[in-house]
Amino acid sequence: MRKTRLVPLLLTLALTLGTAATAWADDGGGMGSGHAPGGPPATVSHQVYEPQEPAVNEHASVTGQTYGNAGIEQGWAAKEAHENQEFTAATGSTVENLLSELDSGDAAAALQQAQGVLTAHPHNFAAWQLKGEALLKLGEDAAALSSLEQALANNPYLPLSSYAQVGGLLNQQGQTGIKVFVQGSQPSFPVAPFIEHSRTMVPLAVVEQTLGAQVSWNGATRTVTIATAGGTVQLTIDSRTAVVDGSGVTLDAAPTIVDSRTIVPLYFLSQVLGDQVQWDGTSRTVVVTQ
Repeated sequence: MRKTRLVPLLLTLALTLGTAATAWADDGGGMGSGHAPGGPPATVSHQVYEPQEPAVNEHASVTGQTYGNAGIEQGWAAKEAHENQEFTAATGSTVENLLSELDSGDAAAALQQAQGVLTAHPHNFAAWQLKGEALLKLGEDAAALSSLEQALANNPYLPLSSYAQVGGLLNQQGQTGIKVFVQGSQPSFPVAPFIEHSRTMVPLAVVEQTLGAQVSWNGATRTVTIATAGGTVQLTIDSRTAVVDGSGVTLDAAPTIVDSRTIVPLYFLSQVLGDQVQWDGTSRTVVVTQ
């Protein structure tokens, strides 16, 4: 699997955005806006990419082109640029150069440089990424996976190829089912995600907890009501008709109940909540970002 390369544009953004990194730190978003604390500004809309989860071709893959720079808000771009500046100041080289040098260079030296940055800046995603790539070169796949997961957790807006790389390593460890990342981390699912009618189905409780929606249940009608700042969505168990702000919408897959858990189509809910959804068919990885 090809290594993830950080976008060179970030260094330019650091110069053009000026104090935007400080503004990012102060902008907490909020549950009402549908954005997690510390996330991108609520005023920026997202283009939603519909993951084409393959029914037959299990090797279908969405490239990083579907993500692109347009999905990274100015605040997050400034944060990336700031952390790359921290990294360069500590190592004397950009992480992009050090990643390139890993192909022919000293992985142990790169690992030491990355660890030095993390000692002073433990949330520097670029250092976590370099550490993970160096560990892969050294054949320490389990430790590399942990480091690359930390990179995603500290910057959920890394390209889809970064998630695909982590998904591939999870596959190697035997976790070959559907992997779902929400804002850079994998929620703990009481029922494993599965694909039905080309849609990823996940427990509703996890969506509620990770995407900040208010959920209520009517046992008499077997109806779930999901309230967000922008309106309400009603889903009925075993029905492919949803009601979004009073209007009927046809679903590709009906909500269901598995092991006493309400299971819903992830893409539909994420779209309604204004989130971006991506799919990598090779690693069977779903990525949701706000």
